[in-house]
Amino acid sequence: LALKLGFERILFSGPGKSVAELKCALKERKRVIVNIDNFDEIHRLKALAGQKKSSHPLAVGFRLNSEISADGAWWKFGFQLDELKEAVRLVRQCPNLAWVGLHFHCSWNKTPKKYLENIKKIGTFLKENFPLEELRGLRFFDIGGGFYPEDQGIINKGEDKGILLDIVG
Repeated sequence: LALKLGFERILFSGPGKSVAELKCALKERKRVIVNIDNFDEIHRLKALAGQKKSSHPLAVGFRLNSEISADGAWWKFGFQLDELKEAVRLVRQCPNLAWVGLHFHCSWNKTPKKYLENIKKIGTFLKENFPLEELRGLRFFDIGGGFYPEDQGIINKGEDKGILLDIVG
């Protein structure tokens, strides 16, 4: 839809991208940046992009998993910070892919504390693990999520009959 509407810059995010969607992103590589969620997406993109160097590589970002559950298990979509080095290494192997940014999403919050903690944690990790010259080449750091309005949250829940219920937390 974004392509049909004529947008010139599109950031394509979301887990479980289809092969058709990845092919479309490669075809529209001058307009699209793909946020990669997992190693499977990297491998599929590398296979689709091929090794014959294009004049314009597909720009990619990495979605970072900003939350870990109390037991340390997987929580949301994206790479754990300790996986980022390997993800970047794999993208560097393909001349038709270029790392240009990072994204994380914190869901709903009452204060900016979680955002600030994540920014600091990610910044420290990047500084310790990547050359400054490479980091200067990044084009975006996308921070997703939102705040509860006035110390309350509203969740809309669909019922079998399609009626939305407002549940005030």
